[in-house]
Amino acid sequence: NSTLKITDKMDLQTSFGLKHFSNGATKRPNSGINLFPLNIALNYKFGDHALIPSEPIDIPKKGLDTYWNFALYTGLKNYEVGDPAYFRGGLGFNYLLEPSYKYRLGLGLDFFWAQGINLRNPGESFNFMDQTSLALVGSWEWQLTERIYVPIGLGAYLYRNELNQEITWFYERIGVRYRFSNHLFTGMQIKAHKAKADFFEFTVGYTLQGN
Repeated sequence: NSTLKITDKMDLQTSFGLKHFSNGATKRPNSGINLFPLNIALNYKFGDHALIPSEPIDIPKKGLDTYWNFALYTGLKNYEVGDPAYFRGGLGFNYLLEPSYKYRLGLGLDFFWAQGINLRNPGESFNFMDQTSLALVGSWEWQLTERIYVPIGLGAYLYRNELNQEITWFYERIGVRYRFSNHLFTGMQIKAHKAKADFFEFTVGYTLQGN
């Protein structure tokens, strides 16, 4: 991202990045689309603009806060072309530290459940453990505003099932969430294995302050 100032009210901005479009494995085939866009924009600032303060703004020193996050994940996953999509979801909880106004980080556990294993594999016998998985997850929350934040996670399975297309021992998570004033939050993330989508997680949850 680069910006060239032309006048006090006008500048030229260029940026280069990566965009990936996917249906999150809700329907197969899911080839996905990767784009490498180059953007060029001419920005004009209308009206008066405030001068940059000559003195730095005095921001109160941030103490260390702690939080407990409890989340419910829901979604759909299509395992094979032509087959129906099945419920995919789970539960998660995290213990988070907030040392800065801009981020939180911590550790927790994720529990996942995959519906329809008997229908997907007719004639075979399965138990509860075959439909579930458990993982240790490290979480990082990037605070964009007081209410909006980006959850980023890296999980390592304590046990997993390749029949449910958990194809690697680890997974990644990224998305966006909105936090309400009463500690409830909601959002959507993508859970993936080596950048290959597992499912879209439509999430609702609750945050308790630890101190």
